[in-house]
Amino acid sequence: MDLESFYDRFRSMVSRVEETLTSVEQDLYKILLLYFFGKSWKTFRSIHFLCKQRLAEDAGILTRSLFDLVVTLLYIGKAPAERAVLYCEYGIVLKEQLHATLSREPEDPWRQRILASKSPEVRMKDREEYERVRKNYPKQYRWSGLTTKAMAGEVGLGWHYDFVYYQLSEFAHTGPNGVSTYMDFDKGNGLSFKE
Repeated sequence: MDLESFYDRFRSMVSRVEETLTSVEQDLYKILLLYFFGKSWKTFRSIHFLCKQRLAEDAGILTRSLFDLVVTLLYIGKAPAERAVLYCEYGIVLKEQLHATLSREPEDPWRQRILASKSPEVRMKDREEYERVRKNYPKQYRWSGLTTKAMAGEVGLGWHYDFVYYQLSEFAHTGPNGVSTYMDFDKGNGLSFKE
């Protein structure tokens, strides 16, 4: 099956799921499924394109992202009603974290412009929303309270984390082990870039 045929089947499945939606509150998990399916399709197509261009390392970075997406989706799926809300409302926490980061240097004109772009009413509403949900996130920098590794272990992908995610992090974060995939050093010829 070619990619376009696969996409047609995928789109048909999405349409069937969309037909069952009644409200955001009742169907938040289904809505998240649609989001994750759409995002994973785009990421997969990008990986496929990069591989065809012989850009394996860059495809690897997106593969890591796709793995993270799968782990997150499977983790949410173990308790969909509770975890879908936790995942979505974490956006409120991220918004508050961004505001706190921008507020650290109030004399910076760029930060001032960004902060001023929100009306006081919107800012107050954001703060109220944050106060409403903050107790659900004791670890403010993890929506689930777990690391990606811990979530992967919980959904049965611990080995995959160690092999796929961890190894590909070298490319994503420009780690020293990733250098050898881009460059060669020969004492006689010096430094060369791999194609």
